[in-house]
Parts: sequence; C-alpha cells; structure tokens
Amino acid sequence: LPVSSIRSLAFVDSTTGFATFKDSGNYSIYKTLNGGSTWNPTTLADQSKELFVVMRSNSDGWALEYDGSKIYGTSDGFNTYTTYNFSGLTLKDISIYGSSAYFSGTSGFLGVASNPQSTPSTFQTTPVVDWTSIAPDKSGGVFLSSSTDVYHLTTPGAVGLDLDFPQPSGLMADLCAQDSNTVLVAGHWSVTTLTRDKGATWETILPAEYENYTYYGCHFIDEHHLFL
Repeated sequence: LPVSSIRSLAFVDSTTGFATFKDSGNYSIYKTLNGGSTWNPTTLADQSKELFVVMRSNSDGWALEYDGSKIYGTSDGFNTYTTYNFSGLTLKDISIYGSSAYFSGTSGFLGVASNPQSTPSTFQTTPVVDWTSIAPDKSGGVFLSSSTDVYHLTTPGAVGLDLDFPQPSGLMADLCAQDSNTVLVAGHWSVTTLTRDKGATWETILPAEYENYTYYGCHFIDEHHLFL
C-alpha cells in the first residue's frame, strides 16, 4: 500500500479499484489496475478533508468530502474531476446503487447524482435533522440515520418514516439495506441491529462475546450474507 492508513475503498471488479489513503495529514485517492498489487495516485490528492469514494464503473464515480461541503464527480477514473460545492452544509456519507450515488448531510440534506458531470439533485428531508449515514433501499428509496434515529423514505422527496430504532443514541456508525424492508445498523459496542419488517421488530445478529468491537461499515452480499 502507498501509505499505512486506508480510509475508503471501492472495487469495481477483481482488478480495478480506488481507495483513499491518508499521508502526512492529507487525503488522496489512488487507483489500482492489478487487484491492489500496485497503486497509483489520481489527480484528486492532498485534500485536507477525508474522502469517501464510490464507483459505478472503471471510469464513473464520485467522492464525498467528509465533514466538508464538496462532492467530486469523475468520468475518467479521477484523471480529471468536477467539483460541486454545497456551501453551508456539512456532508457526512455517500453510497451507491445501480447507476446513482446517494449522499447525506446536515440540516436534512439529501442528494442524488446520476451523472458525474452534472450537478446532483438535492432535497431537504422531512424531518429536518442532521443525517450521518445513508443506504439506498434498491427500490428508489433510502434509509437514513442520525445520531439517534433511523428513517425510511420511499423516494428522496418523501416524508420519512421513523423506524423506532431501539438502541441508545450515539452508537450508530453505518447502515446498509438489503431491500425496502431490511436494514442493518452497525456501530459502537458491537451494535449489529437488524430489522426485516421496516422497524416493526429488531434483532441483534451478533452474540455478546463481540460486544467490545466497533463496526464502522456494513454491506449486504445477499439476504443471508453480509460484510462488517
């Protein structure tokens, strides 16, 4: 690896991937064409804010400036990129499903991008809260989490449904969706809390011996398997 700290990772196939590395306090996106054996820097480099990267193909993708206000879109694997600045907002998370990227931030901010070279569509959600994580539900809607709650929106502009998340506030780090009913919340003190019925019931999927772990991310492979 180019440096010791990797912050975000997006592989589009078995050989081509993109990653954010931290070096000397700054963040840069690197690219590999050989499954990670070697990495080369892209032009999106030496940024003061952490970058979350998602890719829909070898060439098309986006990067979000975590705790910043900028989204970067590329159509050539970050050889070049276009900057979209959402001044006055603090961006928190980005996720991708199909051909679109979804991103969230403070003050009820929700964005959807379908073309890296066009300005993303933006929405203000109801309720208006500071969203920390976002997960597309694979049916055109999204799940969103704040520090205390989990909501489902059937479309980006719809009124949110509170899913009555049962855990104490401040424990959530990420969420991922399998479909419009099934979402997993992962986080601090081994929070791995799953609903299969859009919040009517919740279950913990890992036993107590894992209670000292923090899970910063999750990803469904299919309805029976996932990564933490």
